Amino acid sequence: MSGRAMLHISQLSTKYKINKMGEEDVSRILHLENGNPLYFAYCPPKPCRETVLNDLKALPEGKSLEDKFYIGFFENDSLIAIMDFILSFPKEDTIFIGLFMMDSKESGKGKGSAIIAEAFTTWKSEGYKKVRLAYMKGNMQSRSFWRKCGFTETGVEKENEHGIAVIMECNCLQFPELPLKGNVEESKYKLYYMDTGLLISSLDEEAQEDLRVNKNLGVYKGALYENFVAEAFVKQGLGLYYYKKENASLEEDFFVRTQNALVPVEVKANSNQSKALSTLISNKRYQDISFGIKLGDVNVGYANQIYTFPYFCAFKLKEYLKKKDFHMDM
Repeated sequence: MSGRAMLHISQLSTKYKINKMGEEDVSRILHLENGNPLYFAYCPPKPCRETVLNDLKALPEGKSLEDKFYIGFFENDSLIAIMDFILSFPKEDTIFIGLFMMDSKESGKGKGSAIIAEAFTTWKSEGYKKVRLAYMKGNMQSRSFWRKCGFTETGVEKENEHGIAVIMECNCLQFPELPLKGNVEESKYKLYYMDTGLLISSLDEEAQEDLRVNKNLGVYKGALYENFVAEAFVKQGLGLYYYKKENASLEEDFFVRTQNALVPVEVKANSNQSKALSTLISNKRYQDISFGIKLGDVNVGYANQIYTFPYFCAFKLKEYLKKKDFHMDM
């Protein structure tokens, strides 16, 4: 067993108690899995005692149980998340996540992405450079979550008995201080469709019908808005830059740079407060930032150094900034 395999699971989280799961935990795991029917709709069969027992021992070819960690995250003795990962697979410097699942009652609170971010920090300190996983094609909820965590598609797809698995990968490296050309970390990037209509057409038929007929954006809303803005920026000739602090405490969707200012641009699918924008504007560390722009399902407005525009105005952003006597630096 390599030195890297001597991983102490307690280091993966400072907030939650972590236990390595075994046969005695099957009922707890099964209860958590039964609360996530969407996952198993794309990745059958439905969970049962036998499938959980199989998952506890499942290994890729060439790996041993010494490389496998099936762990549970506990909060006040309640199991809130499970993770199954393999050390040094498919390469020596790579972690492979076979499964990560939250208790459905804890979803949407930011706990899942925080767990992943903290795990990244530990894996990086142990010498691992990349984390890889796969989601079932068509499961946009999974895709949206993993992209939120910083993963991007590798372009590799593998067909199995359940469908097509899309391989995603994220490098565990430092994020840039400010995301312009001189500070770009080439190993960090996001991927967007250059036609949002193609993104929608990649959804399963049921989701497409729900979008067209019922106008129900649901879990896709944030991803669609962000992709739309990225498409608009590229078609204006603007570069795509983003920023994400290593501990995930600060993240901003886009930046544009004028001659006189660095302008953070946040895309919101709701009317929630723009905490990241406010932090970037008020923090003296970012002296080039004096105002920000919020795009979303909002009206035109201005407050606290933040300009708000409907998301469809993204196509006019370059022209708007020029009219404010700014010269775009691309």
